[in-house]
Amino acid sequence: MKKFNENKILKETKIEPGIQNPGYVTFSQKPDTSNLKKKISGNQGITPKEIADLIKETQDSKVLIFGQEMTKEELGNIPEETIRISKEILEGDVSNYRQLTYLFPDVLKKIIIVRKDAFMELNNVNIITDGQAEILSKQEGGVSLGGLTSISDNQAESLSKNKGDIHLGGLTSISDNQAESLSKHKGDLWLSGLTSISDNQAESLSKHNGKLWLIGLTSISDNQAESLSKYNGSLSLSSLTSINDNQAESLSKHNGGLSLRGLTSISDNQAKSLSKHKGDIRCNSEIEKLINSYKTK
Repeated sequence: MKKFNENKILKETKIEPGIQNPGYVTFSQKPDTSNLKKKISGNQGITPKEIADLIKETQDSKVLIFGQEMTKEELGNIPEETIRISKEILEGDVSNYRQLTYLFPDVLKKIIIVRKDAFMELNNVNIITDGQAEILSKQEGGVSLGGLTSISDNQAESLSKNKGDIHLGGLTSISDNQAESLSKHKGDLWLSGLTSISDNQAESLSKHNGKLWLIGLTSISDNQAESLSKYNGSLSLSSLTSINDNQAESLSKHNGGLSLRGLTSISDNQAKSLSKHKGDIRCNSEIEKLINSYKTK
């Protein structure tokens, strides 16, 4: 993977250190070499510590690129391809935005402006800042951030304000605070990477308004089944391979579409309970047949 070449981007954009050029690269923090210059001009000796300090300051010096301040080391970790595509986007061509692996603030704002309310697929991005999440909160078409494996509480709160569908399929766990924040979101909420949730999280998510995709859960507790039964909307629990009688009775109270496609078998008691469910239940054909048989009795 090619890394960002600082000299190359400076040459391509014709940026000289200290010259402001919003949207491209400027040095926002440069090491102070005035004292060393005085010593050199006065033929004074420079200590090893002074040299070491200068090297550290040089390494820690920051650049401002596409609206974000970062160290040279941080910038060096961003693929050259992402820098190239970011430049294209700022020039008005957003056709390759899906390939971005990092979201610079100015670039993200440009994508939103050009695409307006269209759904955004940013699945190659594996980390975002609180500021970037705040920008996405103002986008109304929905966003897929499938590459994220974790988010902060602040980010969950910001993303919940997006007025479109939110896909966070890469998250393998969330905190109780994050579940509470995401429950405020209005629209489809994909949390398909979660393999387990706490009772508190189930209670919070039951308040979400839209469609809730929890297709990574392979089991739930009785308390969680009772909480999720209060969910008012389409609920997908399609990776559950089995449920008990209490869970079947709880889920029968759910109002909306219910996907239990992962169930391999159910008892007659469970089928009888699920037959009381008001809405479509999606299971395999044999289980659906058994459930429907009790609806006619």
